[in-house]
Amino acid sequence: MSSIEYQQQIEESLERPLEPAELAPARALDELSDVQLAVVRKLAPRNAYAAMLYLRAVVTNISVADLKPFVDSIAVTVREGDADRTSSGRAVDELPNLPLFEHHLGRQLEPTERAQVSKVEELSPLHLVVASTLLRADRTVGFIYLQRILPSLSHEEHTKLAAELLRLQSEKDDHEGPDLL
Repeated sequence: MSSIEYQQQIEESLERPLEPAELAPARALDELSDVQLAVVRKLAPRNAYAAMLYLRAVVTNISVADLKPFVDSIAVTVREGDADRTSSGRAVDELPNLPLFEHHLGRQLEPTERAQVSKVEELSPLHLVVASTLLRADRTVGFIYLQRILPSLSHEEHTKLAAELLRLQSEKDDHEGPDLL
C-alpha cells in the first residue's frame, strides 16, 4: 500500500512523511509492526484523532469502539513514560486532545469542563456549553470532546447527543434573533 486516506493530515501531525513499512496493512491491532506502533506512540499523546485515522487506514476491519481505548491507552502510557502497554486511570487534567479543544474554544478548559462522567445525566451545564460551542465550531472536534468526557456511550449515542445539542443551539439562536450590539 503506497498511500492511505487522510495521509496528508496524519503526516502533518507526525511532522514527517510516512514510510512504506508504516503503510503496510495489518489484520488486527495485535499484529501491528514495531514501526507502526511507533507511529501510534508519536501521534496518540498529541493528536488522538490522527492516531485513530492512521489505525483505521492500516488495520483492516477495526471498529471505532476498539480504536479509542487503544489510542487512549497508548497516549496515557507515553505520557507516563511507561514502557508497558498498560495504563492506570486518567487524571482529570489528562483529557486527551485537550490542546485541540482549547484551540477551538479560544481559551483553556476549566477542570470541571475536563472531568469525565459516566452518564448523560451527569453532564454539567459547563460540559454542555463547551460541547455545543465545539460542535458549532467544528463538528468533528465537538464529537471527539463528547467521546472524551462521556466515554461509556456508544458511537450511535454520541451521534444522537451531538445532534440534539446542535438542534437545541439552533432553536436558541432562532429565538434570540440577531445580535444588534
